[in-house]
Amino acid sequence: MVERKQGFEKKQGFEMSIDDPRNILKIRAWGFWDEEIAGKYEYEFKNMINEMKARGKEWYTLVDVTEYSPQSARVQNIVRERMVLATECGLKKEARIVRSLPTKWQMAQLTRQSDLPISAEFQTEDEAIQWLSNN
Repeated sequence: MVERKQGFEKKQGFEMSIDDPRNILKIRAWGFWDEEIAGKYEYEFKNMINEMKARGKEWYTLVDVTEYSPQSARVQNIVRERMVLATECGLKKEARIVRSLPTKWQMAQLTRQSDLPISAEFQTEDEAIQWLSNN
């Protein structure tokens, strides 16, 4: 399993890992990001996308934003650009775990703007993985 963690503080950060058997890039993000964290996310996400693309098979993302705050316009742009890159690099489906209504709205807007192929929202990781596994 490939894993990268960026736990700058308990209040803000992200972590990424690859679920090898299912070919799922798992991302957990939390808090309100400043541009430094967003830049590190941008760098790490690009590396993980390249790893997924190099596998040469369909891949998916599972994004846990249950503790993620609505972000500034600059951070939103970085996240949107990464979503576009993922789509261009073969992302087939994205499942999000989200509970906060403002975060839900912001993520839905970013999804529309980035033209993700297929996405859905869930309350639990188990539900999300089951949906991702049903091609």
